[in-house]
Amino acid sequence: MISIQENFDTTPLSSFKIGSEARYFVELKNKKDLPELFKRIKKSRLPYFILGGASNLLFCTKKYNGWVIKFAPRGIKREANIFQVGAGDLLSRLIQEMARENYGGLHKLIGIPGTVGGAIRGNAGSYGTEISDLLLEVEFFDVDKMVFGVFKKTQCHFEYRSSIFTSQKNLIITTAKFSSEKENREELEKEMNKILEQRKSQPYSKYSSAGSIFKYVNPEEIKDKEQRRVLVHEYQEKTGLKNIHSIPAGYLLGKIGLKGKQIGQAMISREHGNIIINLGEATAKDVLTLINLAEIEVKDKWGICLKKEIVCIGL
Repeated sequence: MISIQENFDTTPLSSFKIGSEARYFVELKNKKDLPELFKRIKKSRLPYFILGGASNLLFCTKKYNGWVIKFAPRGIKREANIFQVGAGDLLSRLIQEMARENYGGLHKLIGIPGTVGGAIRGNAGSYGTEISDLLLEVEFFDVDKMVFGVFKKTQCHFEYRSSIFTSQKNLIITTAKFSSEKENREELEKEMNKILEQRKSQPYSKYSSAGSIFKYVNPEEIKDKEQRRVLVHEYQEKTGLKNIHSIPAGYLLGKIGLKGKQIGQAMISREHGNIIINLGEATAKDVLTLINLAEIEVKDKWGICLKKEIVCIGL
């Protein structure tokens, strides 16, 4: 039986602690209920949104006149070196379970908040690892055809922070399988603890945020060759890297002095130019104003159109 809650406050679910009052909210405990649920949704003619860990999104309106759907955790199963996990299970839980069984490969993603489904959809990554690296296959529900299907990794069209599931919103991730290899448990835990400590040591980690706001930038987008040469050279000097294929948006925002910029109760972190923090009572309007300011100033300075990594709901 599908339980539907009306006028549901999503604020507690949001890592930004900025939410909306959703017309309908459903926590789906059984993927088999998807066809029945979407019959109701189509009949209502209202929009819908699949909520993962709400760690990289911003609810942009006080009231969301639509459906918010969240998958309940289903647990993790292992057969030999194959791990099967539901879309609603936390990514951190999967990584910890793999490490307990002496399996690595995704351990560098520890500390990334959110669910497995959300991480796959946006091809989450950190420290040179992406969740797609170990992925075998993804089961999904096609809202348009009202059928379940399975994609192998190559069919998911993974790219930097995107996949077929970001471009084809009718495909809803339900389950995933990962293949891993055995590693030394002590070494895995040592590296995981080091990464977690690094994340916790950042001053902005004390505040509510939605992680990175913008995607990395390709310097080739800068049409002015001299501007491009200078920017790349400066970034090489700062990082010690020789071959520069992309530059963090936060580096650009720092160069134009936007670190620490505050609108209302929202502020671009003084330590990380690509993080906007909620100082306590930030509104969606505060955050969107900062995002718009960053986009305008980077475009004016280098001619680059920043691409959002954060998902905005209700715009």
